[in-house]
Amino acid sequence: MTPASTQAQQDELRRIAEEAEQQRIADAAAEDAKAARRLKVRSILELVVSPVFALIAIVASIVLMNGELDSIEQRALAPAEVLLRVEQHLVLSGLSVLFIVLVAVPLGVIFSRPLFTPYRGGLLTFLSFAQALPPLGVMFLLPAIMGFGLTTAVLAIVVAAVLPVLRNVLVGLGRVDRSLIEASRGVGLSNMQTLFRVELPLAVPVIIAGIRISLVLAVGTAVFGAFINAGGLGYLIDTGQKLNRTSVTLVGAFLVAALALTVDWLSALAERVFRPRGL
Repeated sequence: MTPASTQAQQDELRRIAEEAEQQRIADAAAEDAKAARRLKVRSILELVVSPVFALIAIVASIVLMNGELDSIEQRALAPAEVLLRVEQHLVLSGLSVLFIVLVAVPLGVIFSRPLFTPYRGGLLTFLSFAQALPPLGVMFLLPAIMGFGLTTAVLAIVVAAVLPVLRNVLVGLGRVDRSLIEASRGVGLSNMQTLFRVELPLAVPVIIAGIRISLVLAVGTAVFGAFINAGGLGYLIDTGQKLNRTSVTLVGAFLVAALALTVDWLSALAERVFRPRGL
């Protein structure tokens, strides 16, 4: 084989390799573009579907409230009565999530530190067990210790919905690139400054996703607050069931669904607003 033919074969092999590499890059770019389009579509649907269904649930409730009602249904579905139950439900859910955040975020930060890492598994196991308890059972058990009312209902909801926030705080802080942490310490930041300026801002999207889950859980679990004199939309559902008034039950259920969808939508917006640039 002459040197010229050998060089020609090498050039041909190099050309084939370059074409294969270009094709691989093109295929990868096409897959990235498809993934970006799917993500964009999912993002749009996420921001559109929830408010649309929430609006449908609200309209259905209004239609039922303005339909042909007997005297019992009229009293149960009076606008002032329904607004009072909505307000009670919002207060109950909001206070519960507030206490969940106040408890779960500091705990997650503490147990993300190397000193407490060995105890993390035990904490998550305990909270997983607590979340697995039937919410209605917890609602009925706690009044025997604490009495009836708002405080007992808030504690029961916290027990049922604290795990997603705590778990996401641990996951979010655990995903922060160690090189960024080392770089921040290299420029003179203390551990506390690194936590608040680097780790927590980068973990915010994951933490908000956990709060989003807890919000929806809190809105759903708050229905059981009606059974221990904490008010809320569960009162309408319970009243409709006891008095065999389907319209009252449906209004309560539709409004609970509307609240859950609305807080989920607002949380999705918050995820986008507080996501650090470039992520």
